[in-house]
Amino acid sequence: MRVALSLVTILALGAAGALPGAPQVAPSAPREETAVVLAGKRLAVTYGRPALGGRAMFGVMIPYGQVWRAGADEATKLVTEIDLRVAGLAVPKGAYALFVIPGERDWQLVINKTADQWGAFNYDPRQDVGRAAMRLESLAAPLERLSMSLTASGETTGTLWIGWEKNVASVDFEVVPDPAPPAAPPPAQ
Repeated sequence: MRVALSLVTILALGAAGALPGAPQVAPSAPREETAVVLAGKRLAVTYGRPALGGRAMFGVMIPYGQVWRAGADEATKLVTEIDLRVAGLAVPKGAYALFVIPGERDWQLVINKTADQWGAFNYDPRQDVGRAAMRLESLAAPLERLSMSLTASGETTGTLWIGWEKNVASVDFEVVPDPAPPAAPPPAQ
């Protein structure tokens, strides 16, 4: 029994890459980052890029109307150095998990305060900053790998794009200006 338990432990550690010289296990999908600088501050989204591999995704493997991690492996993560407004939703500077609720005709972006989590397995809606409606368009040809892009449309505005299969969803965001410093008191007389 002790030998069997030790063998199981060694195999588990080896599979996890914890043994010296053990091959490192690659994630199921490559990790990518897209970033943009607005008003001198950086915004970045890091996500896993799964492939279709001949499979149907939306409405089949990824059910409509349910929270999806918007990628593979770890939850998709937004890090912003500046306060944002995402489709009207106030998002203070910080780190967040991004999820999507896909639908046949529309998608919703979910911004969640628990930035570091694995997939959507422990997703807690009580931790949501909120949800933002996304525009949804169809593509003529499918995108094999999930792709995301942050693009600037001005000094303080931009768009998050998410494309996969025959879908491209997007949502606009803007930098929330810092409040004006208080006026200096009038000189004493």
